[in-house]
Amino acid sequence: MPALENDPGERVFLYPEATVAGESLTDFEHPEDAVYLFGNAFDSLRSLRRATDPMVTVYTARQVDVFACNVAAIVLFDRMRKMP
Repeated sequence: MPALENDPGERVFLYPEATVAGESLTDFEHPEDAVYLFGNAFDSLRSLRRATDPMVTVYTARQVDVFACNVAAIVLFDRMRKMP
């Protein structure tokens, strides 16, 4: 993704819980300049991830697949709630 290569924001990779055990969204502190990347499988985004990029897992009450648009709403609400 050429556009992503030039973006100075911090990449935040979001994964469903069945795929990657990343930091829980509950405990995650959103960077001010976050660029959120959604994937349904770790391999689909592996080439874009830098060693310093956080991996965040959105846990659900039941381990189910969630559409990216739903995860986006959850993540942006969480960001709004936590940011000053």
